[in-house]
Amino acid sequence: GTRRGWLEAEKRGYDFILNLQNDFPCISPVPFDDIYRLFEEHEDVGFVRLNDKKKKPGRDKNKLTGKKLKYEPWIQCGDTEFSKHNHQFSFNPNLFRARYASHLVEKIEDNPREWHVAERFHTLGLKAVKIKEPCPCFKTYIRPRVPNWKH
Repeated sequence: GTRRGWLEAEKRGYDFILNLQNDFPCISPVPFDDIYRLFEEHEDVGFVRLNDKKKKPGRDKNKLTGKKLKYEPWIQCGDTEFSKHNHQFSFNPNLFRARYASHLVEKIEDNPREWHVAERFHTLGLKAVKIKEPCPCFKTYIRPRVPNWKH
């Protein structure tokens, strides 16, 4: 369903896609105007993370490339501050340009969807962006798995 929705958004000429699964409650308004401005001013931005998920202690490398995580200085766009980085694995929830949809849905080997989406963003040379605290819009909620849980 996600793949089909993304391709339909690109086909219809939409500018952006908000990738949001049902396990992230919204805790604050999404600064869409500031994000739009960021995309307009920075072509190297692939997607903007919208959650408060922190990297795990000791994880200082990009899991995809093995390179050390690097964060650029904060960029002010409107009332929101953003930082570019090379961590391509915070793909839910986020906002990205719809024109990348067809590049992102092509399957790469047998990797799970999140991995091949991360690899595509990396291949396209696009950076991730995070929003400076306390602005992330969605709360990361990880529910414990229950016996006989099915995806």
